[in-house]
Amino acid sequence: MKTKIILLILLCVIISITIPTVYADTTPQLPPNKKWELTFFDDFNGSTIDTTKWRGGYSHLQFCNNGTCPDQYSGVTVSNGVLELQGKAIPPDYSFKYANRAMIHTGGLNTNDAKFSQKYGYFEISMKTPYNSNGESNGAWIAFWALPIGKTDNSHQLPPGVQHEEVDIMEKIMGRHNMDYTTFNLQDYVNNEHGLKYPITRVGSLSNAFHKYGLYWRDDGSADGTMQLFFDGIPQGNEFKLNDKPNANSPYWKNGIYLILQVIPCPRINKSPWAGGESCSSLTTNNSPLIIDYVRVYKEVPLVRQTPKPIPTSTPTPPIQLQDNTLAQIIGFVLITFAIGYALKNKK
Repeated sequence: MKTKIILLILLCVIISITIPTVYADTTPQLPPNKKWELTFFDDFNGSTIDTTKWRGGYSHLQFCNNGTCPDQYSGVTVSNGVLELQGKAIPPDYSFKYANRAMIHTGGLNTNDAKFSQKYGYFEISMKTPYNSNGESNGAWIAFWALPIGKTDNSHQLPPGVQHEEVDIMEKIMGRHNMDYTTFNLQDYVNNEHGLKYPITRVGSLSNAFHKYGLYWRDDGSADGTMQLFFDGIPQGNEFKLNDKPNANSPYWKNGIYLILQVIPCPRINKSPWAGGESCSSLTTNNSPLIIDYVRVYKEVPLVRQTPKPIPTSTPTPPIQLQDNTLAQIIGFVLITFAIGYALKNKK
C-alpha cells in the first residue's frame, strides 16, 4: 500500500513537470520603423565628372547655378577618389557683378528639370575645405546647398510675399577659422524678408580632415515636412517646419530639391566684395581646392514589420525543452529511480 502511494505521488510530480505552462505573447505592436534606401550617390572614383548625375560650370554668369547655363567643367577635377573644385580667382577689381565660381549641380537645363531631385530624405556630403596662406578658406565662399525644383532667381516672376527659398546645408564664408555657418534661408527677394538662420557654430578645423554635412528632410504629415541640419552625425539647431512662417508659402517645395556644390574665390555681389572677398589675394596663385569625398542621398522606407505570433486558443504540447525544464527533469528522474528501487526492494 505504501508503495502505491509513493508511486502515485511521483506520477503527479511527473505530470506537473511535463505539462507546459502557457505564456501570453507580450510582443509589442510598434508603429512601423524606417530604414534608409540609397537613391543617389557619387563617390568620385572615376577620372571625369559623371555627366549622368551632374551638370557643371565655371562661370561668372549671374546665378549660373540654377541650371540655365551651358555645361562647363573648368575647375572641376576628379582623381584619386575625390572631386576637387578650384575656382579661378581673377584680379579682385570687381568688374563683374557676380563672382567666378567652380561648381556642379544636379539641376537641369531649365528650372523645371533636373538630373536628380528628391522630396524628403537625408542629403549628405563628405568634404574638406580649402586652406591657403591667409588661413582656412580665407577669401573663398564655399557652399553645399539646394534649390526647389521650379524656383527661379527672378523674384518678380513670383508675387510679393511668396518665399524664394534655398537651403544652405553647409556654408562657410568670410574666412572664419574652425566655424561652419549653416543656414536655412527663407528669403523673399521682393520684400527683402529673411527667414530662419542658424548661428555660426564653432566645430573645430574644417580643413584638416573630411567632415560630413547633412540635411534630414522629414515627412511629418504637414504640407512640406520639417528639416534639420547635421554636422558629423550630430543635429545642429532645432528641427524646423517648412511653411510655418506667414510668408513661407512657396509652391515649390512639393517638387523636391536639387543639389549644388560650389566654391567662389574673391566673392562679390553687385561689384562689391562680400563674404571674404576682401582677403582673396592669396587665392590668385594658390591651388587651394574644395575637396569632396562623396555625395549621397537616401530616402526613408518602411520596414517590414513581423506579425506577432497569436496566442493559441488551445494549448499544444511542444517537444520537451531540456534547457527550460532541466532542473525539474533531473528531480523527476531521481524520484522515479528512487521509487523503482524502493518498489523492487519491497517486492523482494
